[in-house]
Amino acid sequence: KIESQQKEDYIKQLNRKLFEVSFLLDVSSSQNQQGQNFATQIDFILQKLLTTFKLEIVSFFSYDEKNNSLTLQSYKHNDTVTLQSVRKEFSLFMMKNREKATASLKEALIYSYEWEGCEVFVFPLMGRNSLFGSLFLKSSLDDVGALQTYQELIHSMIVQLGMRLENVLLYNKSITDEMTKLFNNRYFKFSLENEIQKCSKANSKFCLVMVDVDHFKSFNDTYGHQTGDLVLMAV
Repeated sequence: KIESQQKEDYIKQLNRKLFEVSFLLDVSSSQNQQGQNFATQIDFILQKLLTTFKLEIVSFFSYDEKNNSLTLQSYKHNDTVTLQSVRKEFSLFMMKNREKATASLKEALIYSYEWEGCEVFVFPLMGRNSLFGSLFLKSSLDDVGALQTYQELIHSMIVQLGMRLENVLLYNKSITDEMTKLFNNRYFKFSLENEIQKCSKANSKFCLVMVDVDHFKSFNDTYGHQTGDLVLMAV
């Protein structure tokens, strides 16, 4: 009986490990298809968490370092709750847990508590050098122990997400002009080559529109380059 029980426990552990590895591989593969967009990556993870672990509510709170505050940015919920109840719950959550949530984020701690008979976990979301915010996960009454059971797996996925988001931000910085927040010359050339190749393969045409600010040099000479920068940002 003891050997039989040990064998059964071993098979359960093995199946769980296989599930965890396949889950992380699936998440990583799917994330590659989401592109270099911060919000898209967040929404994908929230939906994945909601459906895989049968949660009631999942959300992302972004962190504002200047004001040391968390702000609700994105959330998803299952069919058992209404949008109104979700917003009410988050308002109550922030009123009761604002200080604890920001403190745990800075210290990279996971904390949990019980809410209306369900377990709630708050995971910090960060990169190597960035604090993005917190993920708020609430279990459903149908599967109360899911978060506790898969806490390490969920944490591994969130760590993976944090590193990916940091790479997304670095990539976006590399193709964006810091002053105007528009795509830079490097990205323009890259996109132009891609469009030329697409049109060449499809035997089609495309149009390139160039815009210039009249008398901009004389404006810079008269009012200074700092004022000229303001003009470029306004344009």
